[in-house]
Amino acid sequence: MTYQLTDYIDTHLRDELSIAELCQKLYLSRSKLYQLSVDAFGMGISDYIRKRRLEEAQKLLRDTSLYQGLLGVLPQNPQSLL
Repeated sequence: MTYQLTDYIDTHLRDELSIAELCQKLYLSRSKLYQLSVDAFGMGISDYIRKRRLEEAQKLLRDTSLYQGLLGVLPQNPQSLL
């Protein structure tokens, strides 16, 4: 199940991800999703998504030829990073 979760998140990092969407796609309740995230990543699911987005942004910034890709990784709404 952890693989499915990380795969879905990594595939959709550029999209607006919602907890409800993740629960629906993985057939989990909110509490089960949260517990899975804490068990697998040591943090809640929102924190994990934020961490993955920031890691991807850092990777793109290190490679200046990929700088333009940074805009596609960050969500349209910067508030979702907070």
